[in-house]
Amino acid sequence: MTQTDRNLKRRFTSAMTTAAFMLASSFSLGKRNYEKRSKKKTKLQQLIIIIAIYGFLLSTIYHTAQILSEASVKSTPAAQPQPDTIQEALAAQVRGYELVLKREPNNLTALEGLAVTKLQLKDYAGAIEILQDLVKRHPERSDYGALLAKAKQKANQK
Repeated sequence: MTQTDRNLKRRFTSAMTTAAFMLASSFSLGKRNYEKRSKKKTKLQQLIIIIAIYGFLLSTIYHTAQILSEASVKSTPAAQPQPDTIQEALAAQVRGYELVLKREPNNLTALEGLAVTKLQLKDYAGAIEILQDLVKRHPERSDYGALLAKAKQKANQK
């Protein structure tokens, strides 16, 4: 081999070595860049998960606090119905039962409801009259007799 051939061989070998080194280093740089991107992506995912968890917890706490504050407001005495409205509601029930009894005079449910409602309204005379009728129609029902006795006792206390 001549000197020129040796020089060409050295140049070729050194060029190949340089190319191989550059190729290998580019792969390793790519690997390093991939690892860096992968780590950044993982950290970003963790950050998003943490933010989502905090958001969920804060919204849950907020809504729970609202529910508890509404419950405490509802339990105040001002929210309880006034006696006038109770009396009006009972009077409306009496009118409803009386309308049913006009159509169906023997409706047992309406008679019972009317008697109990009149007891709640402290109309003992009206309740006694209905209960006596119920006891005559259904002597086997002891609850009618008990209600009649209670109504008579309350009427005597007046």
